Amino acid sequence: MPLKRLLPSIWLWSLVLGAPDKLCAQLPDGSQAPDFALMDLEGETWALSSLISSGKSVILNFATTWCTSCWAEAHAGALNNIHSTFGPAGSNDVVVLFLEFDDFTNLEDLDGSGATTSGNWLQNIHYPIVDGASATYDLYGGTGSSFSCVVCPNGAITNIPALDFDGIREACLSECNNEAGLVAPYLRHNGPTVSCVNSAWPIGIDLFNLGSSPLTEASFKVYTPADTVDHFWTGSLDMETSVYVDLGTLPMPENWTAELITANNVPRSLTQEVNVAHSVESTTSIRIELLTDAWPEESGWQLTDDSGQILEQVAFGNLVGQAESTLTWDVNLMEFGCYKFTFMDAAGDGLNAAIFGDFTNGFVKVHRLDAGEVTSTMVHWDGGDQGAFFEKSLGLSANSVSNLSDFESSAGISLFPNPTDEFVTLHWSSPLTHSVDIEVFDSMGRRVDVLIPTAPLAGKDQVELDLQSLKSGVYFLRVGTGTSYHSLAFHKR
Repeated sequence: MPLKRLLPSIWLWSLVLGAPDKLCAQLPDGSQAPDFALMDLEGETWALSSLISSGKSVILNFATTWCTSCWAEAHAGALNNIHSTFGPAGSNDVVVLFLEFDDFTNLEDLDGSGATTSGNWLQNIHYPIVDGASATYDLYGGTGSSFSCVVCPNGAITNIPALDFDGIREACLSECNNEAGLVAPYLRHNGPTVSCVNSAWPIGIDLFNLGSSPLTEASFKVYTPADTVDHFWTGSLDMETSVYVDLGTLPMPENWTAELITANNVPRSLTQEVNVAHSVESTTSIRIELLTDAWPEESGWQLTDDSGQILEQVAFGNLVGQAESTLTWDVNLMEFGCYKFTFMDAAGDGLNAAIFGDFTNGFVKVHRLDAGEVTSTMVHWDGGDQGAFFEKSLGLSANSVSNLSDFESSAGISLFPNPTDEFVTLHWSSPLTHSVDIEVFDSMGRRVDVLIPTAPLAGKDQVELDLQSLKSGVYFLRVGTGTSYHSLAFHKR
């Protein structure tokens, strides 16, 4: 068995099973936290009793160097952001500790050069790292899985089932009755991350104040592939307010990073990396093809429009039981425009399964479709070539219409009459042997309500849909089986 499979963390299995609090036997919420004194890799000692007596909330992140889903959590950066915003260099209300509890790992595993590691933890983690924390792990009820918890200033424990910034902040401040003092700036990017044009690209960042004192000044550095630019902001932000900070433009869509340098003239260090997906020209019908690796529950994908709205997705855990299988999804993009396809791996190792032993690497392909046939492949991400990754994105500029009539017939599906008035019949070339999902969307990609019979469709070769509630216009009907989708256009007179 490869090392990857030895220690599934709460984070991954909560996505698959939806019951994170049932999977570990760590001390329950409300328990009094056992005291400890641990030395980090820099030689500083962290004593729990001293920290909480000074009014700090303490986050304990129990993990191991070889736990791939722990690595995914660390890479996501929520604890780094908590440390930067509320830690000693921020508002100084929270202490975050990384506690490596496998005594058989060593410093080489922490720096990414060892035999049992998922990456360079020393580079990836900005808060204190404690090696050899197995005794403390035992005190807190660890039984083989990673977990994280908060110790409030009163010594009470709150377990954290998922490491997201807002949830952690709620647990270590509001639920601990521990308001952030001073200024607590936070950065979040809510702008576009895909572009279909090579032109001036506006960039900016949302600046939040999560502390009790007003934020009146902030300075930034913006790093682009070609330059580093300084920006300054002045104003007045009270607690729980935010402002959009315009950081200029890039000559064309590129990855960029914003770093907060000062807040109210006090040095800070908080970064927000923005990855921009470059685009390729696409037809309005595409096929997504996935060869899963040995752990398909870790794979998922999303297709979003240029506003970030999810149009289609396969969530983590949905592909359980389909290891090393080729799956396809046919998707209609509804209208011309800019879209973003993102493939995600929960464990952070991509589809590079061969590194764990005698396993087949997976791949992802996105194809153009015309008349129901693949005309070209827009991207081919092979697990062996791409190596480890958490997510990869591709922009799709839909600027030509696929031949829908041929596409419909190739799927064995037809609609009549078309155009139609009040009713339309969806017909299959042979009786169905399984259930299908039927949805209708308008030309803007918005789901609309039509009357669809709820009786089982298995054994039938057609079904009549009541369209009386629809206005005149062009619509798309999507028929799905869970692993494959087909789209058909019709006109309501």
